[in-house]
Amino acid sequence: MALRGFVFSLDSAGAVVILASAMFLFVAMGNAHPLDMGQAAVMADDAVYALEGSGYVALTLDTNSVSQAAQRIRLELLGLLPGFDANVTVARYEVDEEECTDQQAFSVCFPDSDKSTGSSGVVAAGQYVSGRKFYMVPEPDNGQAGEHGKGKGGKLKVRVYALDYYVWRD
Repeated sequence: MALRGFVFSLDSAGAVVILASAMFLFVAMGNAHPLDMGQAAVMADDAVYALEGSGYVALTLDTNSVSQAAQRIRLELLGLLPGFDANVTVARYEVDEEECTDQQAFSVCFPDSDKSTGSSGVVAAGQYVSGRKFYMVPEPDNGQAGEHGKGKGGKLKVRVYALDYYVWRD
């Protein structure tokens, strides 16, 4: 009677262990989000810059209420940043030309009492990145005498918007 047996090779066992470890690490790394907050800040800034460059932000601010503008800008921002969530706040300041002279602080030229605000999205619970942009949009002349952005008597008529955005990993 011939003895039959299984030959166990240490080389094949080592190869199986290395292959299983590599597969486990590959699957585990695929589920992780190795994006740090610095990279997320750059991505958020780039997305807002792209919306600015396309004219979307200016058009949205000019043709919507502050609440609608915040909601629409947030949705466009999320379209550019898959896997992220965001909160967008838009504030509109009325320019007080009398108070706003050279060398004045922002709070003097644009007091909070003359501000309207709209927001869209939830507040971030964990780590987030944020940014703030300001926009000046000339007031339409609405049939008044004068150039676009100036009323009667040539006084400056602009709306100033502050766009605050907070972005985090979804």
